[in-house]
Amino acid sequence: MKLSVEAKVAAAVAAGLMVMSSGAMAQGHKGQPTGSSHFGPTSNPGVSTHMNQQGEKPSLFGPTNAEENKPTVSDEKVTESGRKRRDERRMDQEQRQDRRENFRRRDERRMDQEQRQDRRENVRRRDERKQDQRQRERRQEDGGIVKSPFAGSLLDANPSSR
Repeated sequence: MKLSVEAKVAAAVAAGLMVMSSGAMAQGHKGQPTGSSHFGPTSNPGVSTHMNQQGEKPSLFGPTNAEENKPTVSDEKVTESGRKRRDERRMDQEQRQDRRENFRRRDERRMDQEQRQDRRENVRRRDERKQDQRQRERRQEDGGIVKSPFAGSLLDANPSSR
């Protein structure tokens, strides 16, 4: 459904008037000169005359606690909340960067650990190859016969062969 420009403008104006009137009602009679605190006795019999916990009588037109606590749209609060949101976004961004940095460091540690394990494995294989080479050389020296250190008698043992 397409609306004409006039209908859109009328809807926007009506919405703006509703917002302004609700804001005026929320503010109550804050602009009145001092003289009536809205907490004194009232002549309206429909108004409750009991006292609240602070010793004040409720008022029909004055701001209630809920209205006082209701956020207003003042320049100060808007800039304060804008600053707060910017600070929160900045902190969130810093936390994301810290997490990325932690992931990067963890990956580097893993890679370093894997490289150390690879180097240890390479050293172990090299030592095994050297040991195998030495055994082959001994066999060739002995004519292909591998002698056990426990073979033969004790009298035949050569202490220098160690």
